[in-house]
Amino acid sequence: MSVNPRCRSPVRYWGQTKFLVRTAQQSLPPLPPGVANPSISASPPDQIEAIAAAIDAAAGADLLVTSGGASVGEHDLVRAGLAIHGFVPSFWKIAIRPGKPVIFGLVGKMPVLGMSGNPVSALVSALMFLRPAIAAMLGLPAKEPLFEQAVLGSAMPENHIREDYVRARIERGADGRLIAIPFPSQDSAMLLTLAQADGLIRRRPRAPPSPEGALIDVIVFDHLGGLY
Repeated sequence: MSVNPRCRSPVRYWGQTKFLVRTAQQSLPPLPPGVANPSISASPPDQIEAIAAAIDAAAGADLLVTSGGASVGEHDLVRAGLAIHGFVPSFWKIAIRPGKPVIFGLVGKMPVLGMSGNPVSALVSALMFLRPAIAAMLGLPAKEPLFEQAVLGSAMPENHIREDYVRARIERGADGRLIAIPFPSQDSAMLLTLAQADGLIRRRPRAPPSPEGALIDVIVFDHLGGLY
């Protein structure tokens, strides 16, 4: 956790510290992080100028990663801050849950990946986009497949139109197969289930109801190595 000393009330920025720790595991030298918010009020609003200044400070980086401000709320101003620097978007928003508000494009020749500030959403975005992007930029050989097969430990209802990543406990059964047990609540604001999760269950868009014992795709955090 890092705290912005310029604010009267501490700003707990969980994602920044976690990202730095994980990038260090891959021996990558991230630039010094910053919170794009110079206000000293108790509840400081985000400011386009501060975001633009933080982007300007990252000039020359191999990859700029932002966390937060990528959606459509009143204070989601990352796209506006990027636009000041001539940002050329490739895409914005993807059909996954959590993690829909992902931005990707270029500022000059610098690639920019904008992720949600929600920790659960940011984790999914990092796995799906940041992790493979860094590996490709470093010219690393392809890692083992991200997904493994497991047995569903409890029934799941029909899925909606987006690909879903469901936090789950994952254990190994007596027969050696992985068993994935989804948490009952999947609210992306619930960090406790993220802390307790061993991995994620992938559910395809419009997947039908899945009974206990069905074969499913999972991501097991302990099997990933490197970034996440």
